[in-house]
Amino acid sequence: HTHKQAAIAVLVLFPAACVAYADYIQCDEPLTSGEMMGFPVARSEAAVATLLEDGHELACGSTIKASASNVEVRVNGTSGQYILEAEASIGKGRHGIVQGQCELQRLTISDERGGTPTDTYIVPSSGTVTLRVAWASKYGQVRVSHDCIYTMLPVAEL
Repeated sequence: HTHKQAAIAVLVLFPAACVAYADYIQCDEPLTSGEMMGFPVARSEAAVATLLEDGHELACGSTIKASASNVEVRVNGTSGQYILEAEASIGKGRHGIVQGQCELQRLTISDERGGTPTDTYIVPSSGTVTLRVAWASKYGQVRVSHDCIYTMLPVAEL
């Protein structure tokens, strides 16, 4: 009886731990280098994180008005559980991914949301925003998208 009970406990607990791995990534752990899950992080072009303004996707390298209010962030090209990161060159503050972790710089997303969801993004007052997404296929090498950088156009320059 003891062996059967132990096997059942492993089957119940292991999948939950595997699915929630992204939740264990600490805010100070960089997504772009080092190792995660015992494998070196690899850059990949399979996925990209982009900004949308008024529902229209903005190409990487675009400028966006610092006064823009209807801005969202979206990830394309990956599935499962992944981490979206948005770093502002002016540091942390009242800008970032609404309901995000790590002072609004990261958001852990799961396919359970369905479709290609978007999340509200509050743009910084100046500088640049760098978006990236990290993901892995079940237990394996973590892949990180190439950076998608946007330049904020300060209100004074409008």
